[in-house]
Amino acid sequence: MADRPTLPQQRTSARTSPVAIDPEELAAANQAALNFHTTGGRDVRAEQYLHSRGITLPAGYQAGHSVLAEHLTAAGWHPDVLLAAGLCRNTAAGQLLDTFSGRIVFPIRAGDTVTGFIGRTERDGVEPKYVNIATTALFDKSSSQLYGLTEGTDRLAHEGVFPVPVEGPIDALAIAQHTPDLVPVAVMGTAVTDHHLAAPQTASPGKRIIVALDDAPAGMAHAHGADVAKWLHPGNCRRIIYTAVEHHITQAGDLQFLEQRVTTAKAVWAYLDQHYQSDPDHDRAADYAADLCRVSRLGLPPLPAHRREMTLPGQRQASDLGR
Repeated sequence: MADRPTLPQQRTSARTSPVAIDPEELAAANQAALNFHTTGGRDVRAEQYLHSRGITLPAGYQAGHSVLAEHLTAAGWHPDVLLAAGLCRNTAAGQLLDTFSGRIVFPIRAGDTVTGFIGRTERDGVEPKYVNIATTALFDKSSSQLYGLTEGTDRLAHEGVFPVPVEGPIDALAIAQHTPDLVPVAVMGTAVTDHHLAAPQTASPGKRIIVALDDAPAGMAHAHGADVAKWLHPGNCRRIIYTAVEHHITQAGDLQFLEQRVTTAKAVWAYLDQHYQSDPDHDRAADYAADLCRVSRLGLPPLPAHRREMTLPGQRQASDLGR
């Protein structure tokens, strides 16, 4: 698809807030932006950052403050379309700036359509780490759209391939590059919704997900908070990978390496501590812990029915859960 739009441009001035634009025109603008990212939008800083994470897959980068805006307007795109697509924003003075200035840019797809983008800073300590486009006629981050799901749908149809929810595109790219039996999907920094939960299961009926959790100090109480519990529900979760995905997977690059470094049973019991404190059904909690220990390959046997008060290293007793 050429960068120059083929649809008629009838608007003559950019507005502070986006006007209603036909979704097909937004999709064409997104495709033009992707074309720029994959050709003229490459940057050595982005590639160096990705290589430091063990990622050799290509990604776009938006240097400067208005590089994409200037490129697309020169190609004939009206500012109203770029604003409505979330690719650009207006300053109070009416200057058109790039939404993802200074960020590595990743496309979000639904089928063959580029519905939006997510940008990540390559610099440590810069917040927010990830930036999404605003809600548009094509993109809503609270819906079922997950980064990586469209690209991995065909692979999910194969036996032994499982979906893996992760924090963001960098985690997803690292896993996708090194572990072909996993299909990583990123929620893009928003709360986990029922739509997010249903999407991987719709793409891979009958398969439970594998959850990759960061072992940073925040642990279970990460930005998603209690929403993590939805992913870890026994009806959804097949295995927990409890590790710093970005760091560990780049050191060896295979699932066995990750599983060998699961940190004892802390993930299991931290989850139970946080999400079963008010659960009166202690037996169910203990059974759940035993199941997670087993499927997570933590090297711990299932807890027998008469040993529900077994204490794991450094953790509370099962009978204390719910108190």
